[in-house]
Amino acid sequence: MIYSALLLAAAGTEEMEAIIAADVLVRAGFRVDIAGLESGIVKGSRGISFVIDHSLSEVKDAGHDVLVLPGGLGGVENLISLPGIDSLLEDFSSSKRLIAAICAAPLILHRRGYLNKLPEFTSHPSVRGQFGDISERWVDKRTVYKNGILTSQGPGTAFEFAFEIIRIICGDKKVSEINSGILARV
Repeated sequence: MIYSALLLAAAGTEEMEAIIAADVLVRAGFRVDIAGLESGIVKGSRGISFVIDHSLSEVKDAGHDVLVLPGGLGGVENLISLPGIDSLLEDFSSSKRLIAAICAAPLILHRRGYLNKLPEFTSHPSVRGQFGDISERWVDKRTVYKNGILTSQGPGTAFEFAFEIIRIICGDKKVSEINSGILARV
């Protein structure tokens, strides 16, 4: 079976989180669509250029298995205001498909109430104070998977984040198979 991932990106997206997730998922056989406001080249949070292949409107109804939200505070602020993101999140949530957010990207989920139902979640420690009345549920763990939502802490946890997506969708055997060539500590 071929799985697919929709990875949202914008100017200011954290390059490592986006590229590592996309690369590891492709190695696992996923089709990865990188989408944003419009297709084209954008500069990430560290000034490295990368390509957004599709506008969100081109791929939002493609039935992806996972929605990947990389961090980078500037990118997250751009994604928060991305037209169509509310309906996209609702579609993934209501159809019980995986939503995966790393670094500052859990703020996107928080601002729309998706973290309210979780007993715990994580994010980059620098944004911990921005979760308001649910801040007490923030945990200092590298990845947290609860109720169909995966959260992770930042660039240094990007491999664990990507492999956890694979583990959730494909199982441990696929993680071992793909990691035999990558050699990440997962």
